[in-house]
Amino acid sequence: MFFIYAIIFPNKKKYIGLTTDFKQRKYTHINNAHKGVNNPLYNAIRDWGIKNLKWEILEQLESRSEAFIKELDYIKTFDTTSTTYGYNTKGLKNFERTNNRKIREVINARTEKVYSSVKASCKATNEKYCVAIGSTRRKTVTKNGNLFIYVDEWITLSEIDKKYFKAISEEKYTTQKRLSEQRKKEIYEEIFQKIM
Repeated sequence: MFFIYAIIFPNKKKYIGLTTDFKQRKYTHINNAHKGVNNPLYNAIRDWGIKNLKWEILEQLESRSEAFIKELDYIKTFDTTSTTYGYNTKGLKNFERTNNRKIREVINARTEKVYSSVKASCKATNEKYCVAIGSTRRKTVTKNGNLFIYVDEWITLSEIDKKYFKAISEEKYTTQKRLSEQRKKEIYEEIFQKIM
């Protein structure tokens, strides 16, 4: 279990952190402040006093990669790298640069999760091309040359043809065994224009 937490100070500034053991992390912060560790967070803990701080768990997550992304989201939302609003010392650009490997892991995990879902859905429908329709539209040509538009729910091109644009024939897509990159882009744009 991963915990995203906030330390809230009387001046409304915050520190956002991520840990697997909230009690231990709280103890470590307090101990570092007592030891005299010199950084803005520990200086503020000493200045305000432990009793005046509010310690709050913002979210609990199972996945390390999701927790990492959420932590960055909270840091951005509360702007805690700004000395006006918080005590997170690393700027986000620096933070992201020093954690490139973690970010790549997160992106790869998300991509693989999406790809696996789409692949399973396509196998279930027995069609080569699948398209997703929903509220969050992102266009993608994925691995192995398969065309997908990832959104909320998966539907096949024949369903889109019936539902969204009668003018585009399913035959146009299924008769071509291997699509050229140019043709993929054309199909991709054509579908995207129709469903937007």
